[in-house]
This record gives sequence, C-alpha cells and structure tokens, in this order.
Amino acid sequence: MRMKNNDNTTNNQKIIYFKKSLSQLRTQWAGALLGNIILSQKHASSQKNIVLLKGEIGSGKTVFTKGLFKQLGVKDNINSPTFTLLKTYPVPDRQLHHLDFYRFINDNEESQKIFIAEMLEYVDLGDILLVEAPKKITSLFPSWSFVVQIKVLPQNIRNVLIGQNISDLK
Repeated sequence: MRMKNNDNTTNNQKIIYFKKSLSQLRTQWAGALLGNIILSQKHASSQKNIVLLKGEIGSGKTVFTKGLFKQLGVKDNINSPTFTLLKTYPVPDRQLHHLDFYRFINDNEESQKIFIAEMLEYVDLGDILLVEAPKKITSLFPSWSFVVQIKVLPQNIRNVLIGQNISDLK
C-alpha cells in the first residue's frame, strides 16, 4: 500500500506479516522473521530503527522480543524490562534497546517528551529500539520503522501483525 503524505511525498506503508499464532514458538518465529527483515534492509545500518510493540499484559510481547533479539544475535537471556524500564543488549555492529514505557503512562506529557528525546539521542544509527508503550505515549515518537501488534484471541490464540512505515495500528 503506497500512501501520500500531506507534503506529496510517498511512503511505502505495508503490512508485512499477519498470522494467527497457536504457540509461543510461532510467536517467537514471527519475531525472528522481523529480525531477518531488518537485517536484509540496506538502510537499517544508517538509521535508528524504532519498533513499536503493542499488546496487553500476557499477550506474548516478551516471547516475540526473544525471537527478534535472538535472530539479531543476542546470546543472553531476554526478559521484559518492566521494572528496569530499559535493557540494552550489545551485538556486533549495533545495540538492541528494549524500552517498556507502561510505567510512564501517568507522567505528564512534557516529562514524557523529554525522556523520549533523551532516549532517541542515546540510540545510535543502526541500533534498534523496541518500545512497549500505550497509545497515549506512541504519538509522542516522531515515527516508527515497524509496528507490531499482538492480540489475544479465545483458546490462547494470538493474532500477530507487523507493519512497516506505519504510524500506528488501530
């Protein structure tokens, strides 16, 4: 899907993956797929790659992240930064940052904007910043390289959707 912006430029907005996940292994595989896509893109090393990860508690966000980060070369144990806010994993040629923004939901917008600006300065070109954030905060980021949405369905099934160059998924 090609979208025109208000300034008449064209964005290559597209859904690159949409499947039901019947297991944690399948959700992890979807994360690994995104890792392969990022590694295959020539411009990935010349920009800050910002990935929005959306899903309710227990939806499989950490499982997805494990697949993504393992595919990108992380050997360490990967877990959610809910209480530490940020975890950074160094891999050859870049760093992977996992930011959990849910604890900031009640902070005022100005302090959220300052934190985001400081975080984006901390991230180098080629790095990947994976952000778990509620809708209230997602609009404060300038753009997203990828948006991942995991929805829980009945019988422990997940819908996993990955979009590229999309501002947000509803």
